[in-house]
Parts: sequence; C-alpha cells; structure tokens
Amino acid sequence: MLDKLNKLYELVLSDKELTSKSLKGIGLNNKNINLLIKNEVLEKVKIKNILDIFNRRYNFKNLDGLISYLKTLEDIDSKKAIAGYEKILENNEDKIISLKLLLLYLKNNEYDKAFKLFLNLYNNLDYNFYLYLFSMLTKLDDSYIARVKNFKYKDYEINDNTIDDSVLDILNNIRLSAYKHKFHDAILLMNNLNKDNISNQILLVLLEKINEIDSINKNNDLTLVKNKQYKRVVEVLEERNRWRNLGIIENYTLILTKKLLELKENHLIDEIDNKDSNTVFDAINNKDYKLALNIIEKYCRDRKSLRSDNILFLLLREIVIEIELIEKADMIDLNDIELEELPDVEETINDETKNQLFEQIIGMIKENKLCEVKKYIKEWLDLIGRGEYEFLIFDLINIIKLESYNSIDKLLDILNKLNENNYHYRLGEYIIKFYEALNNKEINKARIYLDIIKNSDKLGCECRLTGPIEMLVEEEKYGKKYKKIRKNYWDY
Repeated sequence: MLDKLNKLYELVLSDKELTSKSLKGIGLNNKNINLLIKNEVLEKVKIKNILDIFNRRYNFKNLDGLISYLKTLEDIDSKKAIAGYEKILENNEDKIISLKLLLLYLKNNEYDKAFKLFLNLYNNLDYNFYLYLFSMLTKLDDSYIARVKNFKYKDYEINDNTIDDSVLDILNNIRLSAYKHKFHDAILLMNNLNKDNISNQILLVLLEKINEIDSINKNNDLTLVKNKQYKRVVEVLEERNRWRNLGIIENYTLILTKKLLELKENHLIDEIDNKDSNTVFDAINNKDYKLALNIIEKYCRDRKSLRSDNILFLLLREIVIEIELIEKADMIDLNDIELEELPDVEETINDETKNQLFEQIIGMIKENKLCEVKKYIKEWLDLIGRGEYEFLIFDLINIIKLESYNSIDKLLDILNKLNENNYHYRLGEYIIKFYEALNNKEINKARIYLDIIKNSDKLGCECRLTGPIEMLVEEEKYGKKYKKIRKNYWDY
C-alpha cells in the first residue's frame, strides 16, 4: 500500500484531477479508495451531474502525508521536493514549509528565490543579520545594499532575557564571527546548537555557502597578487565593495595594492606617522610599511604558515622593495653610475626570508616534525631556485619514517649543501641502496628508492628502466625472483 500511496502523492503533485479513472490508473482499486476515504486521505466530491457517477471525483485531504513524502525526496530528488513545497504554498500559508523550501533553495544555489522567500519570513534583528548574510552570497538591489553597508555589529546582536545566557553567547559569537568575515569560526560555533532545528539548519547552510565563496575569492585574490596583476586586484576588490562590505583582509589588500601602484607611478614615499603600531593594521595606517612587514613575518613564523600564501606579506614585501629602491635612487647620481650597478633590494629581502625559512626547516626536522615541514621545504626550494629537488627531499623524508627517524643526518647534510649551492646528486648511490633494500626484502623502501631513480632525469641524470625492474617492484611479484636481479638491468 505504501507504494500506491507514493503514487497518489505523485498524482496530487502532477495537478491532474483525482477521479476514479486516474486513481485506478495508478493501481488503486475500489477497496483501496474506500480505505483512503475512511482514513481521511481522500474525500468524495458531491455529484453535480450524471457523468460524475461513472467517473467519481475526489479531493485530497492528507497534507501531512504529502509533506512527509516530500521530506523523503529532499536528499534524493531535491528539485521534485522544491516543486512539491511550492505547490503546497500556493494554497497554504505555512511557516515550517516555507523554511523547508528556503533551506532547499539554498542547498540548490537558488539564491534569488531564497532571498524573496526570506523577505517574507524574517524581521527585526534576524532580518538585519540574514540580510547581511544574503549580501555576502548574492548581489542585492541597491536599496538593500545601501542598508547593509550602514549596519554595525549592534544591528545584529541579540539582547533577549528569555534566552539562556550560554546559548545567547553562542548566538552572538556566531554573529560576531560572521560580521568579521570569520565564517569558518562561525560554522564551528554552530556545532553547539540544535542541529534538528530548521532555523539552525538554514543558518549553517548560509554560512557554509558564504565560506565556500569567500575561500574562492581569497584564492583568486592571492593568485592575482602572486602574478603581480595589481590593477586587476584593484578592479576586482572595488567591484566587490560596490555590492557588499569588504572584510578586513580584503580592505587592506585594496589599500596596499593602491599604495604599491602609487609608489611605482609617482616614486613618492609617505612620511611615517609617529603613532603606536600594535598590529599590522596599525602599522599600515601609520604608513610604517617596514614595521608592518616585520609584524606579518613574525605572525607567519609563530603560526608556522607559509608567507608565500599570505597576501598582506606579499604586498608589504613589494612595497618595502619599492620604497628601498626609491631611497637608494635618491642617494645615487644616476649620471655617474651604470644601471646594473644599482643594488638588488629584492634579492636582499629574499635572502633574509630564505635564511629564516631554512633555519625553521632545520629546527622542525630535528624535532621530527616531518609531515608539517614539507610545505616549508617546498617554499624554500622555490626561493633558492631548486624546485627540481622536491621529489628527492620528500622521498628521503619517507625513508626516514620507515627507518624510525634514524637517518635524519643524511637529509640535513643534503639540505645544508643545497643551501650552500654545493650539492652534487649521485645516481649510483641510490641504485646501490635500491638493490640493498631488495636484498633485505624491504619492499616499501625499495619502491621509494625506485621513485628517486625514475625521477633522476629532473636532475640531469638519465636512467633507462627495463621491464623486469619495474615488474619486480610490485610486492606480489617478489619471491625467489628478487635474487636474480642484477645491475645490468640499468643503463646510467
């Protein structure tokens, strides 16, 4: 009977008239129809003419059953569920159904429909806060944009004596985090609220969607800065600022990019304001860009984050380079010196960065932080122009793990020689270690050494692998055959 009920719900949603003929068309017989009438799922329509006797018409009465059916469709066929809820709301005003529909609109990225529905559901502080969230999600009409841009945190804060203090703190911390564009923090705070509550579900999806868009924007902004497309950075951020407020990082990215372009064009250095600079933002406001760079470098070191992925660091470094070039140029009579004799300020700053990063890497390796150190090694190799050695270093780290951290000295020796530009790669050494690993039946280690050998062409060493060697590296192929391996399988 459940299957027939579901077919009835489908018939109701199809807008087809409920008649004896259409009901029997979905497999219901007279007994089924009478049972549905008894259970108040259907009711007979009063006969108006003689034709109704032969094809009786019915009204559908079980709205709760239809809603339950639509709920089962939310995850497997959300489009059909949306259409069903929309149909119900055509003839019924139901806030719960409206909230369910709003949630489905958001999940399916139908933000314009979600916003129109939101306007009829929320008011007061909730209206202000959710209007702000929608402004982060989609472009609103100018009248809404003007309103959102004037909002302050107090316009979102909840002051309600009827709510438990601990819950009230969570709700306001979520709003404060969202106001500061810390959407990931707001999402984490949502874990402290009732996940079955439909309003909480809507808020969580909103925050997740905004966080996803925010992450994409941050990556795009960073890519533009890394590619030194500074004019495009300004265009993108100013356009974004036209339809919603910028976050603090976005705002200072715009300020610093404009300053960098101004320095490149006018070659005029701002006078530093002699005010306290407790944060990087204070230092930027005071035009003390060298101090701001030092602060952001310390921030990255303390949090063991990559400077090359910090957009403020990249912009401040370029600004400091530009300022020092202007200062050097002011001290030099360009008529008496060849251009190529000018000091390379960027190289000086990069040297400091490389040295600090190298010391951090060595320290982390000695502390056996081999998983965490990889991203810093990659950045350092790129800085010293030795990115082709990445595979070798990472493979050696994997070998160290297999050997219970007993061969760290070998890795440190290679890193030190690379740092001194004095490392000479010897392929034969790794071929010998490959065979030793095979003879010792250390299959995983053999695989790693094979990877080193196979990638040796990146370091200018050609090595031709023959079929038997590659075949024998697969663990299931080892057995008596491993004893037959000979070095004549290699040409190098």
